[in-house]
Amino acid sequence: MGKLAKSYFDTMFTTSNPTGLDEILTGLLPTVIADMNNSLNKPYNAEEVLKALHQMAPFVAPGPDVFDSQSAFLSGRLITDNVLVAFETLHFLKRKTQGKDEYMALKLDMSKAYDRVEWDFLERAMLHLGLARSYVATIMSCIKSVSYSVLLNGVLGRTIKPSRGLRQGDPLSPYLFLICAMGLQGLLHKAESNGAIRGVSICRNGPRVSHLFFDDDSVLFYRAKESECQVFSEVARLLRDFLEAHDDAPVIVQNLVRPKWSTPAQPRYKANFNGVLFKSTDLACLGMIIRDTNGTVIGALSARVPLPQSVAMVEALACRRAVQFVVEIGLHEVIFEGDAAIIINAISNGSANQSLYGHIVDVILAQASLLYFFEFCFVPCSCITVADALAKCAKVGSELQVWLEDCPEDIAPLVLGDAS
Repeated sequence: MGKLAKSYFDTMFTTSNPTGLDEILTGLLPTVIADMNNSLNKPYNAEEVLKALHQMAPFVAPGPDVFDSQSAFLSGRLITDNVLVAFETLHFLKRKTQGKDEYMALKLDMSKAYDRVEWDFLERAMLHLGLARSYVATIMSCIKSVSYSVLLNGVLGRTIKPSRGLRQGDPLSPYLFLICAMGLQGLLHKAESNGAIRGVSICRNGPRVSHLFFDDDSVLFYRAKESECQVFSEVARLLRDFLEAHDDAPVIVQNLVRPKWSTPAQPRYKANFNGVLFKSTDLACLGMIIRDTNGTVIGALSARVPLPQSVAMVEALACRRAVQFVVEIGLHEVIFEGDAAIIINAISNGSANQSLYGHIVDVILAQASLLYFFEFCFVPCSCITVADALAKCAKVGSELQVWLEDCPEDIAPLVLGDAS
């Protein structure tokens, strides 16, 4: 067991000998001037070191010389600042249903990030920022002096001498990691300044947000275009060279454009359904639309029902109403699509007796058996935007609204968008 543990940590803390660092460093702008270096290289004593440590507080950097997208470990900033910005931006993306531009958000979580920081990149990054060689040498001597041992059943194993990584719990480590993160930030800023990516603005003439950093976590915002996805793919390729942030082989994004509704094969029809809760009014609303192989609307429906016990029950009710609607208008071969995986899986398994919506699933299966052909498919919410809009329409107006070979005027642009 001891040999197994040592082998694991030996692999984790051994350098991957990265290449291509110059390309990453081009995104970093020198920020340390001569006066700063003179101050940093002055002789210091134990009293000054103690004072500096006390000023650091619990993991807070003493100065602002980091990009404005980073909010962790910085004096005068809270990590919750970026949380609020991320929340508002995601809220905007969720509510955006119209316009020619579509956007996407991508969350990155660097696995074992501190343990896999390459010392060579860190040293070169500090020099590139303008820090004096003597000062960098002092920092690197602190980093490289570390050694580890595995304690198993009270027995101390052989010493492990790492060639990469930052010590967890060391007051210096968070700030050094921020310098590494500046490599990613620099590349993104460079791409943004070149016009390769634009980010998201939640209001007219508002600032654009392309990325937010939370120490070793980050959220990226882009237009859902293949060109911007390719920019990030290139950034990810460069970062792999100096920070092995994933336990598995990294996935290179080819196209992150949101999937859209697609036409069914002839002679079948597609019925999309969705359910929406409005807790403030104790109501739930259902929406569904049926289209043929040409994308022509065969029927649409909006309905309002009392608030069920759970979100899953709302989706189950929407699915049941969609099947009922299909049977009522006399269709025979239909593919049903929704974004509630739990309901689609229950229907596919043939039963959900132990759940609150089990009886609804039984009714769905009984009604669907009246059709010559039926299939229930899970799809992303971007494939059922029309059904979602119809559900929200049910909040006002009549309790039940039905359109045959037609749809509401304000929904028509969404239908045309699906067909384009």
